[in-house]
Amino acid sequence: MAKKNKENDIVIGVEEKSSWKEVLKKAEEGFKVIGEKAKKLAQELEKQAEVAASVSRLKIEEMSLKSQLEKIDIEIGKKVAKNEELKKNLEIAELIKKVESIEKEIKQKQRKIKEISKKK
Repeated sequence: MAKKNKENDIVIGVEEKSSWKEVLKKAEEGFKVIGEKAKKLAQELEKQAEVAASVSRLKIEEMSLKSQLEKIDIEIGKKVAKNEELKKNLEIAELIKKVESIEKEIKQKQRKIKEISKKK
């Protein structure tokens, strides 16, 4: 039987009675444990990568929506500045509805991002 040091590691060649088969068997068991731990870590990393990808996608969508808002705000500003007729004011009202809809969508994306981030 091989002697063990403080960390319970096998010290090879200390005793003549040591069996190489026994040493190899214990080493194999150790490698199996290491393999299982590595597999679990890889799965955890994969989950984290999926979460990060989802958050990134949602943030990109949010940025796109904010860009749309800026364009609409510019359009509204142009129409108001020109003080156009009532028909144009109806167009402004439609643009404002779009703004509200997009803002609502942005808030939904932000909630999803928070939800996904909490699951980490």
